Amino acid sequence: MKNILEMHKKLTSFIGPSGYEFERGRFIAKEVAPYVDEVFSDALGNVYAHKKGDGIRIMVEAHMDTLGFVAEFIDERGYVKVYSAGGVRSDTLAGKRIKFKSGAIGVFAPEGKKQIQKKLPQEVDVSDYYVDLGVANKEEAEKLVKPGDPAVHTVEPYERDGIMISSYCDDLVGCDILIQAIKNARPGNNDMYYVFTVQEEVGCRGATVAAERIRPDVSVTLEAVSAGDRLTSSKDAPRTCVGKGPVLRAWDKITIFDHELNEAILKLAEEENIKCQLRFSASGSNNSAVIQRAALGARVACLSTATRYIHAPSEMCSLSDARQLQTIVEKLPAADLPHGAYEL
Repeated sequence: MKNILEMHKKLTSFIGPSGYEFERGRFIAKEVAPYVDEVFSDALGNVYAHKKGDGIRIMVEAHMDTLGFVAEFIDERGYVKVYSAGGVRSDTLAGKRIKFKSGAIGVFAPEGKKQIQKKLPQEVDVSDYYVDLGVANKEEAEKLVKPGDPAVHTVEPYERDGIMISSYCDDLVGCDILIQAIKNARPGNNDMYYVFTVQEEVGCRGATVAAERIRPDVSVTLEAVSAGDRLTSSKDAPRTCVGKGPVLRAWDKITIFDHELNEAILKLAEEENIKCQLRFSASGSNNSAVIQRAALGARVACLSTATRYIHAPSEMCSLSDARQLQTIVEKLPAADLPHGAYEL
């Protein structure tokens, strides 16, 4: 778990919202290169780590972009207007810090307090805020920020008793897991493509290109998923809980995951005394949707870490869940997984 935490601190040090992932991608490429046969990229910035084999072609991917912001313009008072990269929960931003590419830190403040108070949470938009850099005018602000500069939340990763709070459990924990799984992969003959994808938060763009390029027989997506054990008025028992093991999705808003592949993954987990949580939900989606339908199609699965307060400035997950998920991924090079067409 310590390795995952230390890697997470490194990955969150980069300012890498959707479209600005390249520095993080270069770091990852150097980190995994000694453990695979080749590392390469593409025109979008996806990073591929390929461990060659004669078995089935397996793609394991996690997206390395995060939610974030881009500076749009600076007014005469020195306040910065930003737009969001991805589905930021705008109702959670007031008073939160934001860090720009230059290192400058500002605070989200509402344009008009009463204006936001009249809105429902889902109606609040990033445009209802400005970013206060603590400067006197536009000239001073322009020394710190320029239009087009990316920015992210600034919550430093914090861990206690195996529970981590971070701005970007989604999906940098998936990247943490994938890096460690590459380094500790079990010997096997499957043709392994480990892919760190870009621009998931703005429409699964990187995964679309990666799947068309690789044409995997099987794909496993590593993700964060909203936990159900947060404070709620519902009396229903939570279906996914932080600290109760990796989450294996059965279906979501767009994807019906391959049930034979899911059974095989559950068997891999059971061999290591890992108990997965199964998730059935009509909400949410991720890169699995586009990978499943790319080229001639692929069997897809999604393993996730249950995460509270997903897409808010601070998220919470379990490093034990992440470590167990890593163990499953380490076994994939030698795994006998269902693939190809169903027999008639």
